Amino acid sequence: LQIQPHRIGFEIPADAAMVVRRRRISKVGEGVVRIYRHSGDDQPLHEISLASETDVADLIALRRAARDGMSGYPAKTRPRPPKVDKGTLILIGGGGMPKGILQKFVDLAGGKKAKIVVLPTAMPDPISRKSGIAEQFEKLGAEKVTVFPDRTIDRVESEEFLKTLKEATGIWFGGGRQWRFVDAYLETKAHSAMKEVLTRGGVVMGSSAGASIQAEFMARGNPLGNRDIMADGYQTGLGFLPGAAVDQHFSQRNRQADMLSLVTRYPAWLGIGIDEATALIVKGEVGEVVGRSNVYFYDASKGIGDDFAPVEVSDGGAFHLIRRVPVDPPQPSTEDSETGNEKESPQPTEAVTP
Repeated sequence: LQIQPHRIGFEIPADAAMVVRRRRISKVGEGVVRIYRHSGDDQPLHEISLASETDVADLIALRRAARDGMSGYPAKTRPRPPKVDKGTLILIGGGGMPKGILQKFVDLAGGKKAKIVVLPTAMPDPISRKSGIAEQFEKLGAEKVTVFPDRTIDRVESEEFLKTLKEATGIWFGGGRQWRFVDAYLETKAHSAMKEVLTRGGVVMGSSAGASIQAEFMARGNPLGNRDIMADGYQTGLGFLPGAAVDQHFSQRNRQADMLSLVTRYPAWLGIGIDEATALIVKGEVGEVVGRSNVYFYDASKGIGDDFAPVEVSDGGAFHLIRRVPVDPPQPSTEDSETGNEKESPQPTEAVTP
């Protein structure tokens, strides 16, 4: 592995057998199967032990992690400033939605001219082509709503899907497991087309997994479970919000220590924890908080001392993502400069289920 660091090494003793089924690796027998991979200059050799028949590893994650180790990602990465040059991001912490946020999304996407793509891709198979939230977007006045549940490369890069994205003014990323978004879209033609929706002044919104996937650093990407906030091989999101890592269901699932561990290890990244039924609306360099609870911002760029605490922002407040300080929320104008639609004032905080 020192000579060929891009490879994965498997050590199988005489009293064990290794079983590979699609991407899942397990073992049978008495012996311990050991898996080795390169994981960067700070930890040149990483070992995973399959000691019992319930222990598993993920082949795709191993390969991605070896690639990241060779490139130095994310330890040596200098992330881009966390800002959205054009368009709008809406990141929701799961567990319901702030009242009025769906209407705001449709309005930002163009109102009666809105063309919205709904992506339930983070859900396990089989994925239904019927979508309750798509129906709500239609009821709220969107001109066209397309549900696209497919995630194979031939469908993701099909002429049909790329054409739909090229005319889209809004994208909705649903809940589930964010690593499935990565497997489906990362570094594909569809991924490029999604970024162009923002470049045209459109809007991207997602809840739970659909919030985390929007960040450049993806939290909780382990395909084997969602307990680990950092998952080797699955730490790259779709990057609509650069320089940041986003976690959700934050206070409700007591994820504060997890986010602290992430920014302690990677202090160049801005950590963002979003509570349930709460949204962070990002435009330019400022994120505005809407909803019944809070959003927490973790800045470890100047080190973490005993008195370290995240910045807590509640409904109606705002945070400057580059200066990393609370600021007054943006003043609503009578007309959105990019879509020509009226902007709404911050929404009430009553949560509704989508």
